[in-house]
Amino acid sequence: MRRYYALPPGQSTNDVLKAIFRRYAPRGRLLDNAGFAKLCRQSPGGLYTETLTTTDADIIFAHAVPHGERRMDYNHFLEGLAEVALRKYPDASPMTAFAMLLIYHIFGLLVAEDDGDNDDARALQRVLADLNAPPYTHHLVTSLGRTSLDGRDFQGHGRKLQESLL
Repeated sequence: MRRYYALPPGQSTNDVLKAIFRRYAPRGRLLDNAGFAKLCRQSPGGLYTETLTTTDADIIFAHAVPHGERRMDYNHFLEGLAEVALRKYPDASPMTAFAMLLIYHIFGLLVAEDDGDNDDARALQRVLADLNAPPYTHHLVTSLGRTSLDGRDFQGHGRKLQESLL
């Protein structure tokens, strides 16, 4: 059976993700490539596989940071995680892939394994409901959209969606 990590009662997805970001970002403000790679390496549940390698994580980091920058802020961190989710779970819808990445890997960096009272489908539904509420709805739609999903057009260096998507 696959291990999963549910949100603690009273905490939102945003709270947990910000805590994880602060844990891996020096001084809690900006995350560098070494911190992003460490986060991916230490994530439980075998994040690195044939569909996601260390090289892929480096490329994802490079795509997520603004042009010419070496560190990412929290919003770019979410974009990076969205790209990791699509690589890790290519057959799932973008939002489901992101939620699966969180409950099977990322939350395990900060949250204890669920005690078995709930099933992983319920944990996944809670995270999806949380992700569909502001502030995530707008941000993740644009983050997941910029990762070459069908029907999405890009401008510039592939970092901006056309206004029609928004």
